[in-house]
Amino acid sequence: MQRVSANLVEDADAEACYLRAAKANPKESRAYLGLGYLCAAQNRADDAISALQKAIETKPKLAAAHFNLGMIYAAIGKKDEALKEYQVLQGLDKTLAERLKQAMQH
Repeated sequence: MQRVSANLVEDADAEACYLRAAKANPKESRAYLGLGYLCAAQNRADDAISALQKAIETKPKLAAAHFNLGMIYAAIGKKDEALKEYQVLQGLDKTLAERLKQAMQH
């Protein structure tokens, strides 16, 4: 039980850190990308989507953000949105595009 509690504290600390970084520098895409990863890992799809969209807004060619956003869309059944991210990825990172395509087919 202590391990679970420690992970929750670490996640809360990480989230606070990402939020502070984003507030200090709203154009810092990595803060939003990290927040998106964290929220996705916690099954908080709406929060992850918002964070990843903000990462893309600050850095439109950030392939990792498009990939993770597409993966979340695929996981929650938003196929049209996942397809849009796949199409963007084709011009940014063919390997990530292929991984997203495979995930969309399952």
